[in-house]
Amino acid sequence: MKPYRISGTFLMGDAWSPFKKEVAAKDQVDAVKRLYSDLGSKHRVKRRNIKITSVEELEEDQVQDPIVGFLIKGGAEK
Repeated sequence: MKPYRISGTFLMGDAWSPFKKEVAAKDQVDAVKRLYSDLGSKHRVKRRNIKITSVEELEEDQVQDPIVGFLIKGGAEK
């Protein structure tokens, strides 16, 4: 798995809220799918109300989220 940082905005009530989220995924497409799933389950946001502005692959030393760091080091191999 590789770490990715995704940023953009999502519709929360009547206002657009900015976000930056780190995810561990196989590729960029998988990272975006994981983001949609995560925001949808935590904030009840539909995919059409999430606007992604950038997806960037990170180096291991740039990861700030401890869970993502654990996952990319092989902590949860399937």
